[in-house]
Amino acid sequence: QHQRIGHPTIGLFDQRIKLAVDLIRKNGPVSRMELETVWGISRSAATMWIAQLVNSGILIRMGSGRTFK
Repeated sequence: QHQRIGHPTIGLFDQRIKLAVDLIRKNGPVSRMELETVWGISRSAATMWIAQLVNSGILIRMGSGRTFK
């Protein structure tokens, strides 16, 4: 049973955060495509998740807007 915040469930939101943060800690800034791969989701789903994480202050867009840290 998950509580909902916005669109994603809290459990899945936390899982996506952990995967993104672990990848960034290991490799430095990452692209949307890298997040798509690690999350195992489509481009459109990754775009939605990234927007949620940027709006939450968890990810920061860098450069041209395709890289995150």
